[in-house]
Amino acid sequence: MLRALHRSAIRCKVPWAVALEVLARDARCVYCAKLFCEASGLRSTFPTWDSLNAGKKPTVDDVVLCCIGCKASKGRKPLRLWLQSGYCRQHNIELRMFAPVALRHVKHAADPTG
Repeated sequence: MLRALHRSAIRCKVPWAVALEVLARDARCVYCAKLFCEASGLRSTFPTWDSLNAGKKPTVDDVVLCCIGCKASKGRKPLRLWLQSGYCRQHNIELRMFAPVALRHVKHAADPTG
């Protein structure tokens, strides 16, 4: 898994030092809390990178790991808009499920002053 994530970090322009910190922090999808497990053979349990601030230099606070299902559904949508999607309703994904790093981003986007 580490080799595949290293290759994808390079493709996504995530510095390896940042990637290592994110890997240590995010053992589950930051959106749906699904545990990552490539050994299961189910692609839906594979981790992938997501940027909370596209276009900004990647930092530990702006890069997260999420499951392929959440990433494919979310795409480039803002988190608050994505939470209203059919995918989130179908998978019972709610704001309260978000990991702290994603939750901080949603709260900051709602009130950029603090």
